[in-house]
Amino acid sequence: MKKVILGGAQLGLNYGITNTLGMLSEDAAAQLLRHARLAGIDTIDTAPGYGESQQRLGKCAAGDFKYVSKVSVNGLSDPSDIKNEIKTSLHKTLKDLQVSNLSALLVHDVTPMLASSCVKNVVIETLQELKASGLIMAGGVSLYNSTQSKMLCSDWLPDVIQLPVSILNQDMVNSGELRRLHAAGTEIHARSIFMQGVALLKTLPEQLHWGNSLIEPYYQLLQKNNITPMQASLAYINSVAEIDAVVAGFHSIVQLDEFVSCADYCFPDAEYISVNINNEEFTNPARWLK
Repeated sequence: MKKVILGGAQLGLNYGITNTLGMLSEDAAAQLLRHARLAGIDTIDTAPGYGESQQRLGKCAAGDFKYVSKVSVNGLSDPSDIKNEIKTSLHKTLKDLQVSNLSALLVHDVTPMLASSCVKNVVIETLQELKASGLIMAGGVSLYNSTQSKMLCSDWLPDVIQLPVSILNQDMVNSGELRRLHAAGTEIHARSIFMQGVALLKTLPEQLHWGNSLIEPYYQLLQKNNITPMQASLAYINSVAEIDAVVAGFHSIVQLDEFVSCADYCFPDAEYISVNINNEEFTNPARWLK
């Protein structure tokens, strides 16, 4: 089993296009956290933008887990403002989580870093300072696609990169970016491995019905090989050696248990390339409501 990082968005938001249960209650969140810890999960991915997630985690988990969190520098250009925002945001995160440091701090939405070398340099410098101080163990970024990776990481290798990888979205793998970054020593965290649950359904949500023809080869693969969506999704992830950790969120203990039961599933003969969807309007959840 690859290292599993529990996704924290479900703990503080009504999160996910396939979510019909709403935001977890505090009791349900606490039960899920206890179950995850018993399953061997010791790290949680969260962010200030995940609603009540960080506050809830500080209240009912605190020192039971290690944490990866995010920071945004959108709208900032002055070096002192950027440094102050990153440090202020980090200190609030540490206070909310009731911990003394983070396993990793990632910059969410790297658009400002791509638009300005000055912003990029200040962000890198600040992450290095925080790492030297012991407040974070690693610094990195959260990316959306291989284009961002090629532009941002041509002359800088983050400690950690979080990026979307799934059986339906193989962009980072097929582009060679995952192999390049991992070989250079960057730790790879794969998120959106189920595309907010879309890859676990056998029919698309109404908002994505326009993509029925795109996903049909995937449904055919499931039927032909008599495997479940969970098995197929995790088999693909397990086939990508460069992935160091998987970020996965759950709305219930039942979902978590199903994940754990399939976590080591392999299907080496699958023709994964045949089900890849090369359309970011479909594979990037950030585009679905636009």
